[in-house]
This record gives sequence, structure tokens and C-alpha cells, in this order.
Amino acid sequence: MRPLPFWLALGAALGGCGESFVVGAAPPSSGGSSGEAGAGATVSTSSSGAGGSAAGGGEGAAPPAPCNGPESCPPPPTPCAHAACLDGVCGSEPEAYGAMVPNQIPGDCQTAICDGNGGEASLPEDGDFPNDGEQCTIEYCSGGVPQQYNENPYSWCDQNGGTMCDGDGHCVACLNAWDCPLGDSPCAGTYCDEQHQCGYDFVAQGTTIWEPYGDCRKYVCDGAGNAQELADYGDVPGDPDPHDCKVPVCKDWGPDWKKKDDNSACGKDNKQFCCDKTCCPQGQVCDDNDKCVAAT
Repeated sequence: MRPLPFWLALGAALGGCGESFVVGAAPPSSGGSSGEAGAGATVSTSSSGAGGSAAGGGEGAAPPAPCNGPESCPPPPTPCAHAACLDGVCGSEPEAYGAMVPNQIPGDCQTAICDGNGGEASLPEDGDFPNDGEQCTIEYCSGGVPQQYNENPYSWCDQNGGTMCDGDGHCVACLNAWDCPLGDSPCAGTYCDEQHQCGYDFVAQGTTIWEPYGDCRKYVCDGAGNAQELADYGDVPGDPDPHDCKVPVCKDWGPDWKKKDDNSACGKDNKQFCCDKTCCPQGQVCDDNDKCVAAT
């Protein structure tokens, strides 16, 4: 139901300019009366040139522009009021308290509502949390206030070329050298720099990185990140039969054999003698012609 009407006083003409005021406030100047409007609503009046007359008196004033409904009135400048046609005069009425304001600000932890008097108010909304787009930060609202904390170090991420969080809100490639992938060569060691990016250090030249036992070879670093194979004549294979007349040696980048010196001990009890790679029968020795002959 519309509130009880009261007289709306119209001001005198002001050089052709219109006036607007809130119904219920003190009228600008007396000089006649016109239509009625609901209490708390805003109406507009306009004046014409000098010499005219407004309805109800007041020399020089013209009656307000008529309206047939709110659709014929301009919208108010605030989202918390709507156009109204009040006793044939355009005005506005406030939206109800709690009405949602359009075009909310995302991520401010607040909900904008109408205050019931044509103005705006806000209520805490902890579901309206911000988002900075970084995988290593967590945003949330607490009592209507935006908050943020960082993910723990080594938490997963895949931004900016990184694979892990550094604990300070950034997605990085490494935190320590062991986080970096090994290169194709064992002669290039990894490191993690101050910007948490992986890099490689070259192992010193000549450093042995692999030396299989008994193959007469070894693998060393060349100082430029590469491994190279070298002969190792000290890497002699083991002797499978120490009682015969041959001993293993390294030759031409691989294992080989050589004969023991003539008349070197051989045999199970080392009581026999070698003769040109042959262990002479017991009681024989090797002569100058590399022949086993009876001992004299």
C-alpha cells in the first residue's frame, strides 16, 4: 500500500533549469501545490520560462512531466534504486535491504548488497576467495579478509618450466643438485643455481669413472664433459691356473698371456720346472733348447 500522500511544493522557475528533491524533505520554496508522491521517494520537477504558471499556483512554474509507469522514467544512477512513477511524476524507490548488487568484485571476500536506503553495503563472503593463478600459493578468505600462504617445498607444480614449489610461492626446476636430471655423460655433474635452475659442471680431466676388472682398459673424463676409453696395462686379469707355465698380461688394449721363465717352479707342489710354457714332468728340467730333459 502506498504511504499517505502529502503536498509537493513546486519551486519558482530557475532560468529554465530543473530541480529534483526527496519527497518528505523541506520544499525549496512555497508558491503552490501539485501531485503527491510516496514518502522516501525522489521526484523531479522542471520549470519553464518566466510568465508561465504551474498547476496549483506559483507564478512562472510548470507542472512536472507526466509519466504513465516506471518504464517511462529514466533509471536512477545507483544500482540500489529503481525507477518509479509516483503520482504521475518520475522518481525512484530504494531496493530492499539485502538485494544483490550487480557486477560483484570477484575475489574480494565480500558480497555487495543494497542497504535498503538506496546505498550499498557489503557482507563477508569467505567463499569469494581470490586466485593469483600461481600453483604454489593458496588463497582463502577469513572473516571477509583475503589471506594467502605458500605451498610446502617440493609440492608439485608445472608452471614457468618448474616441477616443484620452493616454499616461497614460486614453481622452480630444483632446490638441490640431486633434483636435476643427470646428463648423458657421467663426466658432467649437475648443480642447482641461486635461481633454482639446473646446470652442469665438467668433471676434471683424467678422472677415472669406470675400470672393469681384468679387461686391460679404463674410462676417464676428458675435462669437457665426455668419457674416453684408455688402455690400462696394469689392469691384468687374474691367473686361472697359477701352477702352469703361463701368466696373464695386458697387450694391445686387451688380455694376453706370456710364458714363465724357463725352470720356473710349476706343478701342484711347485716341484716341477717350466720349459717353454710346458711344465716338465717331475725329475726333468729345461735345457738350453727349451726341451725337458732328465735332471742330472
